[in-house]
Amino acid sequence: MYALAQRGLAHDLNFQPTVNFYSNHSEPAWFQKLQLDIQRSWNLTTRIWIMRELLTANSLQYMEVPGGSWLLASAEQAYLELLTLVPNAVSFEQADNIMQGLTSLSPKRLNVLLQACRHVLAKRLFFFFAERHQYPWYKRLNHNDYNLGVGKRSVVKNGRLNKKYQITVPQAYHG
Repeated sequence: MYALAQRGLAHDLNFQPTVNFYSNHSEPAWFQKLQLDIQRSWNLTTRIWIMRELLTANSLQYMEVPGGSWLLASAEQAYLELLTLVPNAVSFEQADNIMQGLTSLSPKRLNVLLQACRHVLAKRLFFFFAERHQYPWYKRLNHNDYNLGVGKRSVVKNGRLNKKYQITVPQAYHG
């Protein structure tokens, strides 16, 4: 969410942003010893991305932040990474609210990222929210072009099954 907030795409949400660090290596011992005035979370990219394909997306850019510069994910990559946190650290409703601000994503970059993404639930949620909001960039993507896995996925308890994406969604989002 931090990368989205830094890009001005999470302004409608009230949250204390957790800076999610992503790496294909385990969290180093020294990381927890750093005296940073932020909430932070270490995430392994190996469960989310096929790295050689991710690198072709050109979706990491340096951005100046207080205290220096960090390598931040593009809005497209950051949103897909955020969806990997639903429903445990990010609510379904919060993910939908963030999608409301993603009016100008790059379909070309999304295509590469969706091909590189290993996380089936994140891709299913992405297409559910994208279809719900019907942005022009969505019309240039076809969910059948991506591996969305097989079988049903439970996202929310007591939800209703969205048959197209085989995910349970809150009652208010069904229909």
